[in-house]
Formats: sequence, C-alpha cells, structure tokens
Amino acid sequence: MKGDYITFAQKIIEGRCSTNNGRDIYHSTSFIYKTTNEDMQYYQKYLKNCDRALTVISSSEQVFNQVVEGTSNIDIFDISVFPYYYFTLKRAGILSFSRVDQYCDFFYGDSDVERDDYYDDMYDKMRKFLDSDSKQFWDSLFSFYDWSDIYHSMLFSSEPYTLKRVINRNKHLQPAEYLKLHDTISKVNFTPYIGDINYLVEQLSSSYDIVNLSNISIYQSVVTYQELLGKIPLKDDGQILSYFYQIDDNVRDAFQNLNPVYDVFPNHNGVMIYQKRYK
Repeated sequence: MKGDYITFAQKIIEGRCSTNNGRDIYHSTSFIYKTTNEDMQYYQKYLKNCDRALTVISSSEQVFNQVVEGTSNIDIFDISVFPYYYFTLKRAGILSFSRVDQYCDFFYGDSDVERDDYYDDMYDKMRKFLDSDSKQFWDSLFSFYDWSDIYHSMLFSSEPYTLKRVINRNKHLQPAEYLKLHDTISKVNFTPYIGDINYLVEQLSSSYDIVNLSNISIYQSVVTYQELLGKIPLKDDGQILSYFYQIDDNVRDAFQNLNPVYDVFPNHNGVMIYQKRYK
C-alpha cells in the first residue's frame, strides 16, 4: 500500500490526478495543510500540564504546540496518510535545525525555483532523521521533483498565509520555545493512527489528559460527533477541545445536553471544552 501512496503522490504533483474524492473533502489521500487556520494562541493554555494527549495531525502545528508544553506521550491521528508523512518531515526538520528561521525558511518560505538546490541540501540534512517508511516516501518525491514543485502542487492546501501570522498563532515557533522543541522532541513518544477517528476510537487504549479534535465536528452530524466524544477515553479530569469558526446559538443549542464550556475568542471563533462526567 505504501507504494500506492507514493505513486499517487507523484501523480498529484504532476497534475495527473487530484486529492479531490467526489463529495468527501477528507479521505485516505486528502491534501496536507501547510499551516493551521485556527487561532491556536488563544487555546494554548489548555495544552499545559498534560502527560498524555491525543491530537489531530493536520499541519502538525497542533502536535508541536502540545510538545512545547512538556507532554511526553502524544497519540496523533489523521484520516489521510499524507499529513502523517509531512509530520515526519517536519519532525526531522526540527531535529536538523536549531534555529527557527532555518526551519521556517523550508516549511513556510517562498520555495522559489531559484533556490531548489538550497532546499535539496536542507532535505539531505533532514532525511537521516526519517524512519525508513517516511524516508522512502520523501526520497521518491525529492528524487524526481524540486521542493517548489512538491510544495505548490495539489498535494498541499493552497490557502494564503503570512509568516507573521503563522508565528503569532504557534507558540512552538517562538525562538526560545523552538529551541526547547529542538532539544526535547526526540524524547517524545508519538503513536500514529491513520484513518477515520470515528472508527479509530475503538483502538485507543490510553486515557488522555487532553484531546484536540480541531474542527472535525463541522464534517459530521451532531449525533455522530456526540457519540465520538462519549467514546474517547479520558482521565477523570480530561478535556476534549473542539474548534468552531463561530460560536453562536446554533452551536450552543446543538451541544447543550453535554453541558460543555465555551471559550470565545475576540473574532468570535473559539473552542468547546467537553469534560466527561464520571459518577
């Protein structure tokens, strides 16, 4: 199956096929988010003082923002395999580069064609920190395509962003925090789960202090999402974060039976905090 993913990724980069899968936006070969579209700086406080966490992979920024809070055991999940491969590349980048500007240059830079030799050299430094599976995946891309071709293909999302906004949203990209991340990430235990979280939940054997489900509630019915919240194993004081781009009466009415807490941010988006009540 790994070979199939490699071949499919190559076809996507060449424009011979798409990550679009009919009506399903998210599936086993969905695109990779370059950066989060969540204002994580406002809910970073909920990631503190956790030993074990479960978090969506997405752009990997949710994962690394959890690491800088000292969490040593993190289970990560995504419905698509491509974000996981990007996570392994970003982790390798953190291990390779002690300066945040070097890391940002590769993962958030212009990736213009005039610097492709430079990006190839950076990848050569990173690849020694990849596991054999991820190394095979990324080698198969960097051997045939420039980073600019890969990064600007449909393998990745195309939403606009500025480096300033990316840094403002992500605690792990602050210079001191990034250096801490560089020094500690090799000691963090990551366990990946690839697939639909509604089915993966049956495989989860750990109990979590914090669970970050991002905005996946938007793509499910309220009933299905509430069932998911009830199935996720939490510690007695564990919390599940659900991100909403607007917390309004519709959201509050949909989940009122759960008695959650809402943290509404200045621009009216925010998180719903669910805490299972144990008897």
